[in-house]
Amino acid sequence: MTNLNSLKVFAGKVIVESKLSKSAKLQLLNFIQNEATIPQVKVLLMDGEIVSLDKNGEEIVNDRFKNHSISKFI
Repeated sequence: MTNLNSLKVFAGKVIVESKLSKSAKLQLLNFIQNEATIPQVKVLLMDGEIVSLDKNGEEIVNDRFKNHSISKFI
């Protein structure tokens, strides 16, 4: 199982290397550092979105992540 720290490091690298503006990068980095749960970081990596998730949503995200190509890099 992927832990939160490895997901945050990978997401941080993706964000820093993205073409987003500096302010957008800082907002995303702040979010993943201070607020994001494991499923929220997974959604950010897969879809590029920040979402609120209930328990059912978290299960769906975890299932999607297992089959997503990005999970092989983490």
